[in-house]
Amino acid sequence: MTAGFFADTFRGLMMGTGNGVEYFLGYFSIRGDGISDRQPIRDCTKEEVRAMAASAGLPEDLVHRVPTAGLWPGQTDEGELGFSYADADRFLVWILNRHVAEPCLTTTLTVREESVEAILADPGLPVAAEVARRIIDQNRRTAFKRRDGDLEAMLAARGLAPGATGGRQE
Repeated sequence: MTAGFFADTFRGLMMGTGNGVEYFLGYFSIRGDGISDRQPIRDCTKEEVRAMAASAGLPEDLVHRVPTAGLWPGQTDEGELGFSYADADRFLVWILNRHVAEPCLTTTLTVREESVEAILADPGLPVAAEVARRIIDQNRRTAFKRRDGDLEAMLAARGLAPGATGGRQE
């Protein structure tokens, strides 16, 4: 709220720090870190954000700090989620690429109910099936936090949308 107050007072923008995996998982507070005016790293995986931080010369302990919302002593994002960000990164990149060949996501970047079993049975699944199930469940439970058009924006940012240029392909 304080950052929003100052952004409004000084006619500025509030920049968000959420990344693509947090967004895909809905692991943010709607009226907290989800309320920013711009999300410059929203289409990046957690690993891509770490790589950018390292290349910018940030201290190693900051680059590799265990992600936590700091809600209570010892709390970690991965402990709460029940899977690692590395697994979530791999799954997100994989499912975006899979969606291009076989649509399995809604326009709000939510895994389609009718696609879940096929996804879990896919021999190319980049994580264990039980981890994929937890990731999918987290994604589907938090669909209300994402907006229509998010899928197209993420595909375009990664160079996977029709006509997209200059994006990243994994």
